[in-house]
Amino acid sequence: MKMTVEELVQGSKTKALFQLPFLGLPMSKLKFVRDDSIRTACTDGKTVWYSGRFYGEHDKLEVTFINLHEVFHVILKHHLNTPSHFCFETANKAQDFVINGMLKKLADKHTKLLKMPESALYDERFDGMSWYEVYAILMKEKPKDDGFSNQGQADGQAESDDQAEGQGDGQGE
Repeated sequence: MKMTVEELVQGSKTKALFQLPFLGLPMSKLKFVRDDSIRTACTDGKTVWYSGRFYGEHDKLEVTFINLHEVFHVILKHHLNTPSHFCFETANKAQDFVINGMLKKLADKHTKLLKMPESALYDERFDGMSWYEVYAILMKEKPKDDGFSNQGQADGQAESDDQAEGQGDGQGE
């Protein structure tokens, strides 16, 4: 019998609390709210909103990875320390690369608890870097603006499906 998305979320919270209490405890304090209007998952530091459709495409180990990813955004206070003049989309990607690098190491050690989804942003060249360092690299690698298509990004006003909900999309999708 297949688990519901809500059961997957609750199960990942319970497993993390017992197997990785230093991450499970902060996860247990967050409110998880299903919102199928977003693409993946995001947080504002108090609530994690998640797409039931997105979570339903992943197994329980991947859901735990995704939930822990959102917990890392909270622990690292990304919702509070992203400068307003930064391109939001690029900053979120940089943060995702760093978080996923840390979680990949954890997943390699705890193979029965979490697994990195194939869709997660990960690049080993960013291992050990701060998200500010990754951001600088991503900005250098970003295609030059043609002057019309991305207006507002230089001012930190990049639009994203999930920006209004909080900190990013969780997996860089």
